[in-house]
Amino acid sequence: MVQKIHTSKTLKYNLNLAKHLVSLWYYALMSDGKIGNLELEMRDEMLEELFEEGRIFYHHQEGKNLIINELMEYFHSPLPMPQVVAFIQENRQYANLFYEDACSMVIADMLVKKSEKKFLEKLAADLEIFPLERDIIHRKYLIHN
Repeated sequence: MVQKIHTSKTLKYNLNLAKHLVSLWYYALMSDGKIGNLELEMRDEMLEELFEEGRIFYHHQEGKNLIINELMEYFHSPLPMPQVVAFIQENRQYANLFYEDACSMVIADMLVKKSEKKFLEKLAADLEIFPLERDIIHRKYLIHN
């Protein structure tokens, strides 16, 4: 039995946000058909970053292990991609951040395959990322069109 964490309204909101984010990480990592060790390391680093100062779980250090365990459930059984996209579309303020995280995951193994580029192109279109913003993010992560 998985232990559930006591949640405040803010924590519930942040958990919901993170569940969608972690689900997106999974799809980005799987866009080339496999998840390698470098990619799993990136996922683990990014999970840890959620607890750093100024991040969404900074004030929840005492429940860190429970939160990570819950989020890992969503990595192993992600929310459906259309649901993730709909969530981001409803929360436009996060669109570029989610897209940038997807780019981070795609480049984690230091190689961007055609299938990964196609995934990012579709995601950018679905999230209505402006082409200039998309190109700036791609340059940041050395993703060439």
